[in-house]
Amino acid sequence: MNESKFTWISSNVFDKSSNQSFGSSITHKIITIDNVRILIVAYTIDGTGDYIRFINQSSLANYTKEFLKSFPNGSYDVLVALTHLDVSTDIDLVSEISEIDFILGGHEHENTYIRRGNKLTPIYKADSNAFTVYIHRFAYNIDRKRLRIYSTLAEVSSEVPEEENTATVANYWFNLGIKGFEALGFQPLEIVSCLPDGIELDGKYQSVTTSVTLLTEAICGGLLQVTATYGTTIALLNGGTIRIDDILQGTITQYDILRTLPFPNKIIALSVPGDVLAQVLSDGMSVKGTGLYVGYIGVETTDQGSTWLVNGVNIGTSALTYKVATTVYMRENTKLNSPTVNIIQETEETQTKALISYLQIKYPPC
Repeated sequence: MNESKFTWISSNVFDKSSNQSFGSSITHKIITIDNVRILIVAYTIDGTGDYIRFINQSSLANYTKEFLKSFPNGSYDVLVALTHLDVSTDIDLVSEISEIDFILGGHEHENTYIRRGNKLTPIYKADSNAFTVYIHRFAYNIDRKRLRIYSTLAEVSSEVPEEENTATVANYWFNLGIKGFEALGFQPLEIVSCLPDGIELDGKYQSVTTSVTLLTEAICGGLLQVTATYGTTIALLNGGTIRIDDILQGTITQYDILRTLPFPNKIIALSVPGDVLAQVLSDGMSVKGTGLYVGYIGVETTDQGSTWLVNGVNIGTSALTYKVATTVYMRENTKLNSPTVNIIQETEETQTKALISYLQIKYPPC
């Protein structure tokens, strides 16, 4: 934030120590284009940092109503909300606050266009990783105070020519990133695997937060490989740890793996009572579509997560303890943090390096 040269707008995140806007951000901005005054506010999804205070999603509508009272009548013509929120919260905002003219949002990773509220206020979200962008054109009738929006969802592909100056800046940061990875011991351009025809490692957000894919199975396989000496037979990971939001095919490099698993989550071996393990898995199933959905191998369900089986035995009632490979993040953010769960070994290996090693064996480089 301190290095950026543009303005940060953050309407619901504050410095916990001072209760002022966090960092260099401002709570709003009014810009004027051809005599049309546009008020911009911006909202961020709830976080966990102990140095910040959030107005959380459940309170945003009421907070915004009070916040808008600080602007005298006639002080702006158009109200734009930039959001990184659940779409359900976006809907709440436009349903309860008629002053909002449109929302430019994010978070769900998939393109969305819906209209909600008494004014049928539009909510727009493009796809993540710049697979698509929304192009919005606006017309405002000053006399009638009417806004019209003409929007196009455009695919970003190799057919779109690069803009020279932008490409220069992007390449600068890309090369800087490569050097950073090399300093951490990676060889980003080194080939890890050559996937056979017909084998795809699906890392799309919608896939890894709702189902077990070949990619989640491979990552879990890497966790088991690292902890094999501790007798682990089950592996768990949260879908949100996979960030690539794409499908890996053909030749896979270390850079592809770094894009897939950028977080250096360390691997841990646990001894988990069956009833706790079943609850963790069922909890994960109950939050499909979010980053805490749990991918797994070594256990199965035949009834959408009500019952979990190992070798046909219901683990929830087996009174057995199971050796599980997972990440420190999973332990800290699920019921794996139960006092009845024992740590067998905290390893120094990360999920990223484990996946590289696993794929090199499973699908050797060509």
